Amino acid sequence: MRVNLPLEVRQNESTVIRLRGLKNIFSPVAQILFQIKESSASSKILLSIEPLPSDEGADWEHEEIVIKIPPAMTRGLIPKVYEWDLLVNRQGEFTYPYWGIFTLTGTISRNNETVDPVVINDLETRLAGTTLGRGSWMIGVFSNYWLGKLGGIGNLVLEKCLEWLDQNKLGILNPFTGSKLLKSGAFAIEVLESGIGIDSLDNVTGARSISLLLAPSLDSHATRRDWVIALVDAAIVQVKADIVHGAPGVLDTLQEISNALNNDPNFATTLLNQLASKADLVSGKIPLSQLPVLSSPDWTVIQNKPSVFPPTLHDHDSRYYTKSESDSALLGKRNTSTPIPAVEVVEDTTHRFVTDTERVAWNAVSGGGFSIPLGGILEDGLDQLPSSNFKETNGQAISRITFSTFWNLVRRNVTGIVASTDRINSSAHGCAEGQLVRFSFTGGGIAPSTDYYVRNPTTNDFQISLGPTGGVINLTASLIGDMIINVEYGFGDGLTTFTIPDRRGIFPRGAGVHGSRAKMSGGNYDGGPVGAAGQDRNASHRHQQYAGDIAGGTYGQGGRYADSGGSSSATILYTGSPVSDGTGNPRNGNETAPAWTSVRYKVRVL
Repeated sequence: MRVNLPLEVRQNESTVIRLRGLKNIFSPVAQILFQIKESSASSKILLSIEPLPSDEGADWEHEEIVIKIPPAMTRGLIPKVYEWDLLVNRQGEFTYPYWGIFTLTGTISRNNETVDPVVINDLETRLAGTTLGRGSWMIGVFSNYWLGKLGGIGNLVLEKCLEWLDQNKLGILNPFTGSKLLKSGAFAIEVLESGIGIDSLDNVTGARSISLLLAPSLDSHATRRDWVIALVDAAIVQVKADIVHGAPGVLDTLQEISNALNNDPNFATTLLNQLASKADLVSGKIPLSQLPVLSSPDWTVIQNKPSVFPPTLHDHDSRYYTKSESDSALLGKRNTSTPIPAVEVVEDTTHRFVTDTERVAWNAVSGGGFSIPLGGILEDGLDQLPSSNFKETNGQAISRITFSTFWNLVRRNVTGIVASTDRINSSAHGCAEGQLVRFSFTGGGIAPSTDYYVRNPTTNDFQISLGPTGGVINLTASLIGDMIINVEYGFGDGLTTFTIPDRRGIFPRGAGVHGSRAKMSGGNYDGGPVGAAGQDRNASHRHQQYAGDIAGGTYGQGGRYADSGGSSSATILYTGSPVSDGTGNPRNGNETAPAWTSVRYKVRVL
């Protein structure tokens, strides 16, 4: 909820402002600030008031607070238009439920210019009070900061806060000469100058000579001359050892290469001479001209071949397929890369196709696997419908998150109200003329728990009235929130739930005006808009009396009897209870109803 509420206050006048509808502020107690500035862009707060649950007239448990503005608070302000808002801090969660302009009207008459003693006492009480740390926030810091410093809400008074600041301030530098490094003193808050000075060019004076006691652990950190020379000498010795004889791995590798070359100083020439005696390759292969020629390339001269090849017993008929048998088996088969057309698949009672159109219809909000749309109501006498999808129509509250699709069907979002035209803004609301709606917010002409008729709707806005005809309601403030488009449903707890219809003990009736069937009078039968409700009732009628020629009558028979004035005097006639006219005894009760039987109604929610 966020409400734009203009305020008008007279200067130097005791003012009480009541703000309602502030949820979740009582347990735990929220921290609330009422503040006024020149404008929302100003940094200076001109007036700040923190209301308390104990304020006279306040009822935080029922979402109502009281802002009391004493005369002294507005006396020093210039009469003009300011801006105000209300900050609500619920354990670190900040909201601004109310805001608007604050018009301060100037006054002339004064009895004196002294401050009202009541105002003085109120300020002194707030300075000395410990409730919510009143004394602590008077110096500009919320009480939560001082709880850890002063140890308990009982110490949160202005005197304790100032005492702590005095005790924990840094000591004054004495003597103070400037341009010196500082060092800690003998106790926690003492600061002293050292003897080391730094001039404007960052030259250091007064420091003792610095000597390094240990060699650096990294070569890159070495700066002393003797350390650098030692490192360079060690590196040169290591390189010499690696080349000549110091490192076995390097020395062995050179020796092995020398041995592999047979200690031949002309190894390259020797290698070329040996390559000249080798056959050339053609495309990486030895040419036929370089292959040896066989004098008799015959099977009979192949070495190690078997002398005989005896046959073995085997069965071609049972273990193997002939080519003709394989071709016959593959005839009519389809490659896996070629799908089988649907027209070639035979359907039966347990194997059938589902079309895309059927799938869309089943999965739609209005169908979705059931024969009834979301919000549709049907009988379930044996309690067989799944409870995850159907809820009994007993007015119960269900989750807005779990059943979000259903919730978004029931409600629309109101984004504002144009007071000059009395039109309510709701994008693509879908409401029709005469439809009943209900709002989650109140104020500016809209009453709580009230059903309104939609009037003069367009695509994105409409007006409202208390009847299907007549003048529209004058709306005076721009409000935002939710709107129920079927008033059988409700807003639940206003945050996480909403309520479904309650159909227990009542009969449903078709909405709208019948096309041809007329009532006894007054037009055709009319059930009203969807969600409209009515009580049981009889048609208006009169009972006919027969006077006769004998005074009095038989009491209780539906006739008349005379009072003590006699039959010739003015007589009050009374009708008795209905009796049979020969077609059967009338049934009497405490409600009007046709013959009926009770059923269990359920509404689809998912």
